[in-house]
Amino acid sequence: MCRRKSVVNFHRVSLIVVHYGEEDLLIRLLQSLQGHGDAALIEELVVVNNQEQGLSPEALRWLSGWARRHRVLGSAGGGYAAAVNRGVAAAAGDILLIANNDIRWCPDSSVRALFPHFRDPAVGVVGPQLMYPDGSWQRSYGPFPSPLTALASCLFLDSMEHVVASFFFRRGLRPRARVVDYIDGACMAVRRTCFEEVGGFDEGFTFYGEEADFCFRASRRGWKVLWEPEARIVHLRGATSTRVDVGAYARRLLEAQCRFINKHYGARPERCYRRLIRWAVAERAILYRWIARLYPSPRWQARAEEARLRYEAISQ
Repeated sequence: MCRRKSVVNFHRVSLIVVHYGEEDLLIRLLQSLQGHGDAALIEELVVVNNQEQGLSPEALRWLSGWARRHRVLGSAGGGYAAAVNRGVAAAAGDILLIANNDIRWCPDSSVRALFPHFRDPAVGVVGPQLMYPDGSWQRSYGPFPSPLTALASCLFLDSMEHVVASFFFRRGLRPRARVVDYIDGACMAVRRTCFEEVGGFDEGFTFYGEEADFCFRASRRGWKVLWEPEARIVHLRGATSTRVDVGAYARRLLEAQCRFINKHYGARPERCYRRLIRWAVAERAILYRWIARLYPSPRWQARAEEARLRYEAISQ
């Protein structure tokens, strides 16, 4: 690991928002941050408009109300990774708070707990606990994709982990911050020196997989990747992606994961991963179909249909 300076205090935090999808998401993000205590932590706001059309007068009005430095950048001409790289290049902060436009702050939650971790010069990435709009638990980090994680999915170990984590979250029992493989890209704080040393996001990942790839390369260089459950933020998961098409989402996610495995482990593990993931998705499609027959509620009917669409999409 290269030698790094130990910096205790950071005076500049740049919020970099990648805007893609419905504009009301960006406006709601800006509305939630206005008057919030976390706004005082953010020195500047950079919005990368990753769409062909410009922002509406209403969105620009909300941006103009930002008391500190702010700017809007045009399309990066690529996916999420390219937009992040462009936003970081235009930002001046020592800490880069990178986010989708489908997050928002709640009055009773904060991301303030992320930043003290950067007093440790080895910490490169810290992520918060994500929540659904109703305040329920949401997956905020994960293991690097590999044949082992696919096997765990076949055995429903990932689902069991989610159930347990959600159970403890509902009861207000949150664990301590810990090292994880990667942080969900919906919201992650990154030390600028880490971002630059790693070389930014790999723009070969057009959508999905970018954050896992970045954290993998950061970890290989000796940087710590942490999850801080005391920092919380709302994420409207799927607001811009799964809204398009369940099947298309499943295919793009699988291809991104396979690209990650091929890049870091090779072609043979990738082929193994594909087979195991298809088996895991098939298991869920069969299981949910039977549950929907036994308990014909709208919720289980929807889950069974979604599982069927996912299986058909990745089996093509």
